[in-house]
Amino acid sequence: TSRHDDNETIASTWVGPREALRRQEQRALTMMPPTIKSLEFLAAHNDSASVMAAARQLERPTPILPRMRRDATGRVRGVSLPDDPDYADLG
Repeated sequence: TSRHDDNETIASTWVGPREALRRQEQRALTMMPPTIKSLEFLAAHNDSASVMAAARQLERPTPILPRMRRDATGRVRGVSLPDDPDYADLG
C-alpha cells in the first residue's frame, strides 16, 4: 500500500509517465525538473522490460544537476538543466 507523504507533497496520484508529462505540460501537475527528466526516459518505453533493458545499456547514468537562475538581487527565478542554453553560464 502506498501512502501520501504530507511533508513534501500536497496530493498523491498514480498515472503513467506519459500522462504525468502531459499533465505537467498543461500545468495541471507540478514537478521538479529531475522528475520530469526521469519521466521522459521512462515515457520512451512501452513496458518495464524495455526500461530495464535501456537502463542496462547505460554505462553510468548521467546525473541531473539543475542550476538556479537568479535575478540581479540573487533571488531564484528558475532552474536550468544541462540541455538548456544558459546552463554553462550559471556555474
